Amino acid sequence: TVSFTVAGISRRGLNDPQFQKIYLEKEHGAYEIQDIDVIQMMKGCDFEMSFSFVDQFKPHFDTGINIATLKNFVEDESMKAIVESQLALSASPYDKTTLKDPFFLASVRAGIAGCEVRKEHR
Repeated sequence: TVSFTVAGISRRGLNDPQFQKIYLEKEHGAYEIQDIDVIQMMKGCDFEMSFSFVDQFKPHFDTGINIATLKNFVEDESMKAIVESQLALSASPYDKTTLKDPFFLASVRAGIAGCEVRKEHR
């Protein structure tokens, strides 16, 4: 079973659009998360596979993503550098002011704007 979540241009600004593919498997009578793939907008409107939680944060999620494995992951200081490697300045030129501009939002909804990236990321 696969589920999708969408993380668009955040109203906080500084987030690149992405979506996540969540793999669910029935375990012990309930569906549990087995992995999460993060697919991120990299250049223009092109999306690319960014990382898998199971692969990126080994060995913490080898048996699935649940309260116990997440707690162990958060408490593991050695994971801090790996997490921080996934945090980067946004390639998006939009800021909080842009994201509150009704003309800009209407342009995005009309398909006229919304895929620009900063020149240094092209």
